[in-house]
Amino acid sequence: MADHMLRVDAAVQPAVPQAPATPELAQVPQAPATGSDIPSPGRITVIRDGKTTVLDGAPNVDGLTTSSGFPLPMDIPPNVYMLAKDGIIGFTLVIIAFPVFGFLKALVNRRAASQSALPSRDTTDRLQRIEAAVEAMSVEVERISEGQRFVTKVLAERSSAPQR
Repeated sequence: MADHMLRVDAAVQPAVPQAPATPELAQVPQAPATGSDIPSPGRITVIRDGKTTVLDGAPNVDGLTTSSGFPLPMDIPPNVYMLAKDGIIGFTLVIIAFPVFGFLKALVNRRAASQSALPSRDTTDRLQRIEAAVEAMSVEVERISEGQRFVTKVLAERSSAPQR
């Protein structure tokens, strides 16, 4: 019966809440080792100041890689990376499209201006009739003013003539 009894140590401390353990990051799969000094595809080894850094093109923990095959930095969430990439592409397209549409607008305006500069046949006929009417009125006004000068001259001579 003693074999089945639980032993309780007197040195057992009461449970103290502890901070949750940080989850371990999953290991990035490594390219298989080759027997030669030639690195495997997608792997770059950088030696600088006596420190060796190996950049592996294998997918990162989330399974996302950049277009060059290198994993995304771990501190940038994938949706932020995609949003930034789409924003840069959109901004570039706007910068390119602005002068293209300006050029097309200038072409359309130039074509519209050249078409509106030529009056229609009907408009030309109306302008010729108006011009003839204005010239006829100017001749009549000249006759009226000549008659007015004559009447003024006759009245001036009559008032200056000696009275009998």
